[in-house]
Amino acid sequence: KEVGSMSRRLRNLRVGDILDVLGPLGKGFVTNNTKKAVIVGGGVGIAPLLRLSQVFEGTEREYVCLLGFRDAYEPADLFVQDHLRIHRESVDQGFVTDLLCEEVDDKSEVFACGPLPMLEKIRTYCMDRGIPVQLSLEERMACGVGACIGCAVGIVTDGDLTYKKVCSDGPVFRGEELAWK
Repeated sequence: KEVGSMSRRLRNLRVGDILDVLGPLGKGFVTNNTKKAVIVGGGVGIAPLLRLSQVFEGTEREYVCLLGFRDAYEPADLFVQDHLRIHRESVDQGFVTDLLCEEVDDKSEVFACGPLPMLEKIRTYCMDRGIPVQLSLEERMACGVGACIGCAVGIVTDGDLTYKKVCSDGPVFRGEELAWK
């Protein structure tokens, strides 16, 4: 998704162009649980979930991918179709979060990445029901290594509000860590 000069440069790359990349950085999803995995992605937040779905595909763990799209572009063919449910997002059709109640129960664990309103709704749904949830946050990151503190997010630690950096301490946080209402 082209949102600025850097993403424009990346979008204009051609096969064979050379990149200098530093990574992986930060903290990803923790997948050592045996509960049913419900992977929820929306918009550009779908891309980071492809690898997670591949990890689950190589195990006996039950999982399902719920992906929401606003337009006809469908990278969903990269996901294993047997585990995939696609939802077209629009005001009249609803949102991918509407599928949660059909797939999530007390034996589930949710992994999500997407726009903030989607993540907030997923977190609230899961927290209200005692369902473990991990959220990969989308933030603008200037440095990517924690130096600029431009991507700080409120975290609750032992009842106190602190801040962590999405780029180096995240981008994945457990639902109960986030200081969201």
